[in-house]
Amino acid sequence: MNSASHHLEQVAKELTQLPIDQLRSSITLYNPEEITSFIAFLGLINDPSIIEKTRAVIAQVTDLAQLESIGKGMNSDQIFDTINQAIQGNANVISKIPSIIIGLNHMVFAQVVSRANEEQLNYLKREGESEPIQHQLTILTHLLHNHTHPLLKEIDFLEHEIKTMPIENLSDKKVNEWVHGTQAYHQKIVSYLITFQNALSIAWHTNRPDLIDGLSVNKEVIQRYLASVLGHSESKTHSSTGLYALIEWKLTHVYGDSENENDVEALKDNEPAIEGLTKLGIWHVEDYWDIGLLPHVKKKEELLNKDKKAEILNEVKLKLSKIGLNCVGDLKQQRIFSKDSLAAYIKKHD
Repeated sequence: MNSASHHLEQVAKELTQLPIDQLRSSITLYNPEEITSFIAFLGLINDPSIIEKTRAVIAQVTDLAQLESIGKGMNSDQIFDTINQAIQGNANVISKIPSIIIGLNHMVFAQVVSRANEEQLNYLKREGESEPIQHQLTILTHLLHNHTHPLLKEIDFLEHEIKTMPIENLSDKKVNEWVHGTQAYHQKIVSYLITFQNALSIAWHTNRPDLIDGLSVNKEVIQRYLASVLGHSESKTHSSTGLYALIEWKLTHVYGDSENENDVEALKDNEPAIEGLTKLGIWHVEDYWDIGLLPHVKKKEELLNKDKKAEILNEVKLKLSKIGLNCVGDLKQQRIFSKDSLAAYIKKHD
C-alpha cells in the first residue's frame, strides 16, 4: 500500500469513529478523495450506521466536487436510500442528487437500474432528461453490450458442443455440466433482460433516440436467446425447448429416431427396456451381470448354465421393472444413454 492509499484509509477510519454531530461539523474540511474513501469504507466494513452517516455527509456538503465524490464511494444501498429521500421530498437531497449521480460508479448504477422498485424507477424516469442520468444510461448501454455479447458466444459454444459431441464420448458428468450450465445461463440472461427493460423504460424519457435504439436492439437479441436458444425445461404443461430439448434429443438419439420411418433400427418408447439395452452395447448375460442386473447371481460361472438362460433373462426383466425401467421410454426419461449412466441408475435404486 503506497503512502497516499494509507493516508486515505486512515482518514476513513478516523471519520468512521466520529459521532454524527462531529462528523457533520467536520466533513466539509476534507477533500473529495478523502470523502470518497470514507463513504466507500462505510460500505466495506458494513457499518451499522452507514445510512445515518451517509445522510449526515450529504446534508452538510454543498461543494459540487465533494458531492460527486460522495457518489463515487456509494454502494447500491446508499444510493437507493438517497433516491428514497428524494422521492419523499427532501429538498436538500433533491438539489444534490444530480451531482451525486455524476460521480456514481457505473456498476453501482447498473445495480440500481436492475433492482429498482416501481417507485424508484419512476423517479429515474422523471430525471431522464437530466444529463447525469443520460450519461449513466449511455455507459450502461456500453456495459450491457460488453457483458452480454461474450455471454451469448458462450451459449453458442455450448449449443455447438451439444450438437457435435459423439454420444460414445458423453459422460454423466458432461451431461450435468450441460444442464447446470444451461440453467446458469438462463438465470444470467433473465437478470440482464430485467436490466435492459428497466434501462429502456428510463431511456424513453430522455429524448435520446440513440439510447432507445441501442437498448432496444440488444434487448431483442437477449429475448431471442432466452426464448429460442436457451428455451425452457419440460413441465407438466409444456415440452422442453431450446438447449433443454437439444440435450434430451442428444441423450435419446442413442435409441434412434422413432419418428423417422427410414430409421428401421430405431426403438419405439413402448418397446421393452431390455431391447433398449442393446443400444447401450448390453447383449449377453455376462453384460447383465457386469452392470448389476443379476444381484442374485454370486459367481460369473453360474451364467454358463444354458438351462438357466430363460430364468436369468426373466430375472433381468424383473430387476428392470423393479427399478422403474419397463420400456425404452423409461430409459429415455431417466436419461440413461450409456453403460455408465445405467450402472449409476441401478446403484442409486438398489
